[in-house]
Amino acid sequence: MDRLEGVDDQGAWHPPSTHLLGAINTESTLHLDDAESMVAAKSKDPPRPRARLRMPIRTISQQIGDSGQQLVEQWFNHPRWVARNQSHDFGIDLEVELADGLEDSKQAMTGKLIKVQIKTHGMVKHNSSHVAYKIPRSLLHYADAFRIPVILAVVCRKTKRVWWLWLQEWSMLNEDALARTPESEKIAAHIPVEQTLQRDLDTKLPEVAIGSPTNAKILALRNLLEAASGWNDHILSEGIAKLFGTIGGNNRDWTLRKVTDKLLEMGESAPLWEAQQTWPVMSGLIETGGNSFTQAQVLRLVQRGDTYSRTGFNGLSRLYDVWPEETAALGLPQAFDKAGLGTVAWYCAMRERFPGKRDRIFAFELLRADQQLLEYGGYRLVRDDELGYFVTTKFPYRGESILLDCLTMSDDG
Repeated sequence: MDRLEGVDDQGAWHPPSTHLLGAINTESTLHLDDAESMVAAKSKDPPRPRARLRMPIRTISQQIGDSGQQLVEQWFNHPRWVARNQSHDFGIDLEVELADGLEDSKQAMTGKLIKVQIKTHGMVKHNSSHVAYKIPRSLLHYADAFRIPVILAVVCRKTKRVWWLWLQEWSMLNEDALARTPESEKIAAHIPVEQTLQRDLDTKLPEVAIGSPTNAKILALRNLLEAASGWNDHILSEGIAKLFGTIGGNNRDWTLRKVTDKLLEMGESAPLWEAQQTWPVMSGLIETGGNSFTQAQVLRLVQRGDTYSRTGFNGLSRLYDVWPEETAALGLPQAFDKAGLGTVAWYCAMRERFPGKRDRIFAFELLRADQQLLEYGGYRLVRDDELGYFVTTKFPYRGESILLDCLTMSDDG
């Protein structure tokens, strides 16, 4: 048997000779490098550079985003805050929890959270009063679905400044503008130029996390109303009314109007049984804030196309019961007449023509009144024995709306 190269007679292995290694190196060099050079020399073209292996590339956009997130996390590395990175980023980049500072740099967790969406730019332009920033509408909708605060953090890499905006509050305060531009994918927001993380980590942001600002209470009340819709619970309605009393401040009337709008949106196109279930909450709103209702809101409460909602009509009746002067000042007879609801216009005119009367007393007052006083806008209530019996027997089930079923067209109608 022939002896293997590098193995002696006793079977021991020895390294190959340097001469052999040189031969190997020479051959490999000629094969890999000189071969290309020889080909290139024959073709008179320069040798082609070797192709780089395809590796992941970190884009400029990713670098900017990462630097912004690092900056925001550094700011929340604070005695009053603990930051948690969100490993799966679906619109939320960071979660921060309010903490109570203890001795020896320890922190006591509070369970009060804020979600943070971070938007980073190389340079953020602003004037002396605000930063103009376009917010994606989808982000606003997403933030509104949370029951905890969500803030937008706008980072300027050049100046290292971070501005913040509480998204749910901004959406609530700008509902009208959002409604006027339903097709816009982005909405321009003005962030006060002084509203920065640097300034507010110890002041405003802890208040937002705790829920102490007035607008936090309004948002909580809205959430409660959404949860309460459909609950036939008068105790709950009384509780909501008490919450209104705690809001106070200059925003009270605005709050009542906005909450009423929200409730009407939930029940406006609902079936009768579902609309009736909203009545306890609506009754509570009327009791505490009916004096701030607008004409447009009352029309929305009552009108359903070319007819009226009996549940909404009961609300109208309650407004005249509890807030007669304020309701009479709204010009409702003319408003309902213009809206094509002549019978409801007649009712409003009668309530204002016979002030201080309510429920059964109002109905029976009409049965005794002069016939000429029972006409308005082409409609009249004709007094006779049959009418008295009908109103007396049906009133317990249908309330004052029974009067509208008894109206006839007047001679000049």
